[in-house]
Amino acid sequence: MNFKNNPILIPLLISVGFCILYFFMFSFIRYNQADTINFVNATKVLFGNHNVVDTQSRITKPAILLLPGVLNYVFNVKIETFMLLQNILLFISSGVLMSKLVSVFEFGKNLQYLSVFIFFTIQPIAVHSLELINDIAGYFFSILIMHLYFLGQKQSQISVKQYIILSLLIILGVLSKESAGLAVLVIIADSLVNFSSSKFIKNFILLFVSVILIYTVQWLITANYKTNNILNNIVEEFIIDNGFSIKFEQIVHSFDTYWLFIGVGIFHLIKNIKTYTYSKLLLFSGIIVTPMLFLWATVQDRTISVITPLFIIYILYGLKNINLNKLFYLLIITAGILNIVLTYLIYKYNISNLLRYYLSGYTVVFVLSVYYRTKVSYS
Repeated sequence: MNFKNNPILIPLLISVGFCILYFFMFSFIRYNQADTINFVNATKVLFGNHNVVDTQSRITKPAILLLPGVLNYVFNVKIETFMLLQNILLFISSGVLMSKLVSVFEFGKNLQYLSVFIFFTIQPIAVHSLELINDIAGYFFSILIMHLYFLGQKQSQISVKQYIILSLLIILGVLSKESAGLAVLVIIADSLVNFSSSKFIKNFILLFVSVILIYTVQWLITANYKTNNILNNIVEEFIIDNGFSIKFEQIVHSFDTYWLFIGVGIFHLIKNIKTYTYSKLLLFSGIIVTPMLFLWATVQDRTISVITPLFIIYILYGLKNINLNKLFYLLIITAGILNIVLTYLIYKYNISNLLRYYLSGYTVVFVLSVYYRTKVSYS
């Protein structure tokens, strides 16, 4: 089989490999997620079962519930079984799409493959994607929408048909997981940074129509099922949790040692802001998205990692500009492997203080490696 003529094959194999690994590695917490029962009950309520309670109004995310609900209603397939299968398919597809997205931003094959590895070695994605919740759907739709949008922008212009497809994907994405709104924010950033009246008007119509249709579906659900809409859910969480709270250690744990590489990427994006076509867009997108990560009542690893697709592009740009060689390949692959090993130990054995020792040790190694690389470059 010729790998060169099949650019999807290697990302697909990497994605399937991580899927198999995590399916068994984190199986001990798959059904421990408190939200699992809410998604199962919401699916039942959506299809007319009034003997259960959707306590957190997960029915307001109906798109992700449709297939499990239909199969359960028509063929009596267990809801939990198809939810897991659905997440497996979204997990594998997200990895392949990640490689396609970064290719639009002018990264070569090796960095495209590396983007898949980085994506799957980010802790919240590794741990929560194969649980019976909808986090992976947010990543899938964000990456897919961004890929199709920027692929269209590289052409002469996005066609009406492509805008209709984008609108449908935005609607399905947000009605599956609100974090798919990341793509919407990036489109807004592009409309402002790379302004043209034609693009601005078309994107405004795209987003306006999408928002109206999302709101309409939310209104119909709220009216027919006597439940809260997405905005009310957010407000309710603040009431239940007695206000706003930030879990600082989980914020650090969201990207673990990858924070160092993200920092390098941001530095080079700023440094090359006049020479790299996408610098302003990527930086401005980050500025717009970051405050949105703090909208939830409890800010934790799962909420911060929503920005993953952007941060992976930051990482790749940083690596590309420090002349990626064997040393930095080794550094980032080691970081990814250790991130997952650390995560497993923390979840499995509840080992306290492990994170700070790991991050401190790796940071020292990283700084010394950068110093050595810089010294060699100038000698």
